[in-house]
Amino acid sequence: MIKHLQWPSLQQRREILRLVLLYKIHHNLVHFDINSYLTPTHGRAHYIHPQGCKIPFSRRDYHLHAFFPRTAKTWNVLPPDIYNAPSVEAYRHRLTGWLAA
Repeated sequence: MIKHLQWPSLQQRREILRLVLLYKIHHNLVHFDINSYLTPTHGRAHYIHPQGCKIPFSRRDYHLHAFFPRTAKTWNVLPPDIYNAPSVEAYRHRLTGWLAA
């Protein structure tokens, strides 16, 4: 039924929601101190964009699959036209297209 309706999978919908929340946090649309959980990369790696985040080190799976480490991995590889979107709606639309490709 989901394929017939052309809905994204549950995994894709969850990933979109995680990335939209990180976009909102990063653009101060949600009151949250991101610096307590993630640190900016400041161009340390050539494949991470200027708004990239350092992925916290984790020895345990329960931390590795927590919100910030899990979401930062995908956030760091987003193309510039997505993470520089002017609004949440534009970001979500571009992100959905990128993940579906």
